[in-house]
Amino acid sequence: MQLFILFESAQGYFLFEKEDYDETGGNLAKVQKAVQSLERFSKTTKLVASHAFKTAEEALENIKAIGAPQVTSTLKNFLAKNLPATKSSKKQKFAFGISDAKLGPELFAETGITACHNDTTMELIRGIRLHYAKVIDSLTDADVTKAQLGLGHSFSRSKCAQDVNRQDKPITQTIALIEQMDKDINTFSMRLKEWFAWHFPELTKIVNDNTIYALIVNLCDARRDNLTEDVKEELEAIVKDEEKAGQIIDAVKISMGMDINDTDALQIKKWAERVTELIAFRETLSEFLKQRMNAVAPNLQALIGEIVGSKLIAHAGGLTNLSKYPASTI
Repeated sequence: MQLFILFESAQGYFLFEKEDYDETGGNLAKVQKAVQSLERFSKTTKLVASHAFKTAEEALENIKAIGAPQVTSTLKNFLAKNLPATKSSKKQKFAFGISDAKLGPELFAETGITACHNDTTMELIRGIRLHYAKVIDSLTDADVTKAQLGLGHSFSRSKCAQDVNRQDKPITQTIALIEQMDKDINTFSMRLKEWFAWHFPELTKIVNDNTIYALIVNLCDARRDNLTEDVKEELEAIVKDEEKAGQIIDAVKISMGMDINDTDALQIKKWAERVTELIAFRETLSEFLKQRMNAVAPNLQALIGEIVGSKLIAHAGGLTNLSKYPASTI
């Protein structure tokens, strides 16, 4: 039986032909001996067609597809052009060898060609890989090495960009930033409360939440006299409690705080705005961390939450390291 062999390389697709192929694998020993010698191998296996990749992008696309495995339009057209025509109603009159058995079902679905993957075809592919630079006149060993090196670098970069193990780096950095921001926000909020408490000390006892406190200072432009019945609805929206909003307005009327001038009020308001912005950014980071953990470590997130889970990943030095630890260490 006639055997065609598909060989993928950094230069392109190559189609080799071997006559008198024994489908039962009885000629495996002969093939193994022939592979060792270029002279003997070239007599039994010949190049019948080739398709050179025109750009590095085309080479990367096709090699990635082979590894997926998928059949690109380039490969499909190459096989349709150079293999004997097959009819679905008749048995295929030739054998077609491939290096990856997983590519077989995809080839059959796209082209109707039945591919084989056995010891004999693998030995032939090994021989082709060993000798193809010498069999093809337009190629040299230096060309092959250069093309393989360039494609290898491109392939590695694309894999690194898509590797899920690399996605734990943003998690590590985000949780570290969140922890630092929590400390900074607490410090800045404390300074804001100390500063504004000279003017309205009663607010500190009524409102404990840093975010709500900063929003109230923004609302009144750092002046307690602006917290009147006219802004009660806005105040209720901030504190989310009608009773507490009433307490704040009542406290303004009996406040023992000192008066402040416009310059001081302006600086307090600017500082309150900055604290509010930091708190809002911290919430954005938390949402980003939740999404990253859901994509990278959903099981860990479901068990202990994104905050504790991300701290474990950061402490272990990465998700891969964490997965290797025994339960007692964790």
